[in-house]
Amino acid sequence: MDMKVNGKTTVKSAPWLLLLPLVLLLAAAAAPDEKSVSIPGVGPCVEVRTQHFLITTNVGGEERQKVTEGAERTYRFFVEMISPHKKLEEPPQLYRMFFFDTRKQLADYCQLNKITLYSPMGFYHPGKKIGYFTRSPFGLLSIVYHEIVHQMEYNMPGMTIEFIKKRREACTWT
Repeated sequence: MDMKVNGKTTVKSAPWLLLLPLVLLLAAAAAPDEKSVSIPGVGPCVEVRTQHFLITTNVGGEERQKVTEGAERTYRFFVEMISPHKKLEEPPQLYRMFFFDTRKQLADYCQLNKITLYSPMGFYHPGKKIGYFTRSPFGLLSIVYHEIVHQMEYNMPGMTIEFIKKRREACTWT
């Protein structure tokens, strides 16, 4: 498409460029919101808000992005797997997670905050409704995603213990 200024053709552009502002606006709306915070005993961290999660972490860069994107993918997978069997509602609040750079930081945080339910790679605390995780020395995030599923099992509106037990029995390997 030709654009004219003062009767002269000045720029050649494609019609799809007209959609660019809309695409940029939608991308910005989907991007996680981040802010700097400090955690006693850990130090500077970033609080990342996604559509369904609030993740506080001192892990940076690409790995932080993998965790935040993976949390949302895990949420979508969980909903897709459960929704054919059970009507689920959007959670009333964000799922809360802490993701630490080292096992020592996780252990120190738990000790400082008197959290007695503890596993060195990560765990979900049903009483606090918070997931606590650490970066794997092997670069694996499977423990994080596994614990996110527990968090959703316990807190997704519409889920019941009876339903979870039934689904687990149906999926048991024999």
